[in-house]
Amino acid sequence: MRNYYYFDGHKFEQQELRLMMDAVVSAQVITETEKENIIKKIKTLTSKSTAESLQNQIHINKSASSTNQEVKYHISKLHEAIHDEKIINFTYGRYDLNKEFILSKKGEARKLKPYALHWNNDHYYLIGMNDEDHIIHLRVDRLKSVEITEEPFTRDQHFNISNYTEKLFHMYSGEVKFLKIEFDNQLINVIIDRFGLDSNVESADEDKFILRTHAAISDGLFRWLLTWESDARVIDPPELAKRIKEEGLKMLEKYR
Repeated sequence: MRNYYYFDGHKFEQQELRLMMDAVVSAQVITETEKENIIKKIKTLTSKSTAESLQNQIHINKSASSTNQEVKYHISKLHEAIHDEKIINFTYGRYDLNKEFILSKKGEARKLKPYALHWNNDHYYLIGMNDEDHIIHLRVDRLKSVEITEEPFTRDQHFNISNYTEKLFHMYSGEVKFLKIEFDNQLINVIIDRFGLDSNVESADEDKFILRTHAAISDGLFRWLLTWESDARVIDPPELAKRIKEEGLKMLEKYR
């Protein structure tokens, strides 16, 4: 039997275009206007009939869109600085309770040896080494006045980006320690989604299993564990178990 193939002159299949459009819409670093413009450009990559079939399939959530027009230019500069191994200057800030963006350190310029850009929870993070030779990560949409200097650097060849990010929870930093947690069996898919199929888990009894791993002990891990309430119990490290117990007592007191 002879096989026949159809080629319409376009490089992308419809499902691939949908994936690209969904990625654009879900990205919080892109403004609402830019999302609409990018989607229009994506539709030009296919036939008119296919583009029409993509019409009205995508909903743009205004609350999930950035208002920072500088982000796309910062990302481009950061890629260049990472590739060329050049130190960057920048300022950094956060929003306060009045929803005003306030620069940290009174707007003082900071330096960083940029190692990589990391995508997590619809945000770009810049990972690099600061002046104190500490590896840190920063939200790209909170960077201001990014400039590439002519000062070169040599990255630490022993630093592994994947190992660094895998131990973080919600991108919070902290001291990496051995972690031993007992979970209810119903959370096994949650653990596999977070730690992968090769995660170190074993059955504790008919209803529970134990996870053993290494993770950064941080506010991110602490809040992630609180999400599962009584379905999770920290065994090690003891200081984390104590903190969660104390938080449980505080919550109980508030609801009395």
